[in-house]
Amino acid sequence: MPSMFHEVGINSYANSPKYLKYVQDVGAHIHYLGDLRAVGAGSVVRSIVSNSHADGIFFGFDLDVVRAVEAPGVSDPSPMGLTAREVCEIADVSASDPRTRIIEITEVNPDYDRDGVTSKLAANIIVRALAREM
Repeated sequence: MPSMFHEVGINSYANSPKYLKYVQDVGAHIHYLGDLRAVGAGSVVRSIVSNSHADGIFFGFDLDVVRAVEAPGVSDPSPMGLTAREVCEIADVSASDPRTRIIEITEVNPDYDRDGVTSKLAANIIVRALAREM
């Protein structure tokens, strides 16, 4: 159901206007990077989750959304994006909700990673997300 789909941390300049229009036309939600910064990434995602009536929640962490200095090992590095700290705040939200069923991490390419920085961030997300199980 598209109305339950939320894209978080989008840079409007880095995405095709056609893609953004399609997402909005089908009823999905876009949360732009600037809006997250104004309120706080964790707060925005916590609000999305708390207003959801879904039985299960899927969290997809596309690490292209993280700024290149903190995640250089991705297919499309960008100087602008979420910080590693903000992504970890979102991982903490995933850990805090018992309805979390799937956590996916995409766009990690060790061939382009510098000193394993991106892989370590991915591991940190996993550890934080699993913290509720410990």
